[in-house]
Amino acid sequence: KAVGALISHSGSSVGRARQYFGNGECFLFARPDRRATANQIQVYPYALESSRETVLAKDGECLAIGGRTFALYLDRKLREGGSEPCDMFDSPCIASSRDFRCYSLEVWTPSS
Repeated sequence: KAVGALISHSGSSVGRARQYFGNGECFLFARPDRRATANQIQVYPYALESSRETVLAKDGECLAIGGRTFALYLDRKLREGGSEPCDMFDSPCIASSRDFRCYSLEVWTPSS
């Protein structure tokens, strides 16, 4: 299963200090399997009334997407991850299981 997120603001600075990014212009997605067509991809848009909530948190230990709970979490080596139900996106656990191993990672950023 492939999972991911589109975050509206980049976390471009480097360092170990905890930093927070994002706003309500973001979403999560989950693709059930490799054969899934575009209309089978599950999309979970930002679901809170206020778009001032933090979406992305990063520090030297992890990359986490969500609010009080993390819809998507990756450890500092980007190998181990987690997912749990998240009220920020009104989403269930979007991965195949609560804890998972990351086998492939893509990061895209628009150029100006």
